[in-house]
Amino acid sequence: MTKLNTIVKKRSGYYYIDEVEYPSVTKIIGETLAKGFGLDYWIKKEIVTLALKMSAKAGSENLDFKEVLAEFTKFQKTITGRGKEVHALAEAWCLSNILPTPSGEFEGYTRALNSWIKTHKPKPIQSEILLYSEKHKYAGRCDLICEINGEKWIVDFKTNSQGRAYPETGIQLVSYFNAVHEMKIEKLDKMGVVVLAPDGTFAFKEMNEDFQTFLNVKALWEWRQKGGE
Repeated sequence: MTKLNTIVKKRSGYYYIDEVEYPSVTKIIGETLAKGFGLDYWIKKEIVTLALKMSAKAGSENLDFKEVLAEFTKFQKTITGRGKEVHALAEAWCLSNILPTPSGEFEGYTRALNSWIKTHKPKPIQSEILLYSEKHKYAGRCDLICEINGEKWIVDFKTNSQGRAYPETGIQLVSYFNAVHEMKIEKLDKMGVVVLAPDGTFAFKEMNEDFQTFLNVKALWEWRQKGGE
């Protein structure tokens, strides 16, 4: 496990652990695979949707590019805030074992979290854990380690309106799974993603990605960092 005297800093997608630089798992995956898994399409769709809504509201087809971009930036910040709020609620539940009270802007996502907890009865072990691999040089934070039906799971929480688990989440999870074992934190059995939706529903999916897949992605990311040489 992380030593008590370990000094950790994070900057621009890198963790600095005792002055050693580790790229974050989300940086590696995001900069290598996001376009391939639909991020490009999602951005285009949301911008076009916002533009159409703004055009209809204004009663004109002439829109200012900066106005549309500003609205999309606000939308992105809302999504980021939503993710942080849900993760904070999950961490609070892990520490207290008390279900969070649904209220405010993200009430539906909170109800979805509570529904997953009531349905699957996970026993929290640790949450928001700093993980890193000295052997393979990467780092990140996992959302939750818990026990479900006698098996130890590493779990990641996602929020989206479709309740869809994206394939790259499995790659993210297997990197954490490996780091947990390398750091001798727990002996894990399974890994899964809980996708929380705004209507209070959830999807819980077990992931079975191979660790070599993450290493392949990391190798491609490193190749791109060198300019593809």
